[in-house]
Amino acid sequence: MTKQQKEHLLILSYLFLRHAKYEKALVLLLILKRIFPEDAHILLSRAYAYISMNVYKGALEEADEALNLTKNPAYVAYAHLVKARAFWHMEKPNEAREEFRHFLRYKQHIQRLKEAASEGATDRT
Repeated sequence: MTKQQKEHLLILSYLFLRHAKYEKALVLLLILKRIFPEDAHILLSRAYAYISMNVYKGALEEADEALNLTKNPAYVAYAHLVKARAFWHMEKPNEAREEFRHFLRYKQHIQRLKEAASEGATDRT
């Protein structure tokens, strides 16, 4: 599968998600996951679909798998947010709060990275 084909399938799955066609999105995302098993973006898209379908255990599994594969701060932050939502809906408020704290820490980390990059760009001019 080419990079462009992968992007087209990701866009189509995104459109399915946006229009509440979660099962269709999951089918596409499962195909993509089998071809690209270490792609955190695909895993987190599946987690979002599961959250939207109230399948919280599935969302947790996909988010955990993404966390094991990536160090990208944006993906890590989103995985913790997904886990927080899943735990909250599973009526596990302590776990939800802990995951939300992780999300906030990564969100702050991302903001600091953006500020540092912005300052670096300003210094070069």
